[in-house]
Amino acid sequence: MNFCSEPGYQIIQLERQGKVIIFRAAQVGEPLQVIGTERMKDMPDEVLAGIFINSHNPDVVEEARVWNVRIDKPVPEGYNPDKEDGSDAGWKFWMFLQVP
Repeated sequence: MNFCSEPGYQIIQLERQGKVIIFRAAQVGEPLQVIGTERMKDMPDEVLAGIFINSHNPDVVEEARVWNVRIDKPVPEGYNPDKEDGSDAGWKFWMFLQVP
């Protein structure tokens, strides 16, 4: 899947809402824009999140600096602190990216 219409985004946000992934990106100082969404019908309830950089070409090695990475799990709507909600159905993954 390739969502980017222009190269060089410096701020990237991936958000999971159930089985849907929302991809947002921006340049520094600009608001995030929705670049695309994808329904992942076979995505399990529990997933691992992390950073992976790929050139899509076995003869090319890509390099990037990544900083200020965070994973947020927003409090679900209707959250009751007296009743634990162990669901992993929603999270946001943020990173700032600079490709040399």
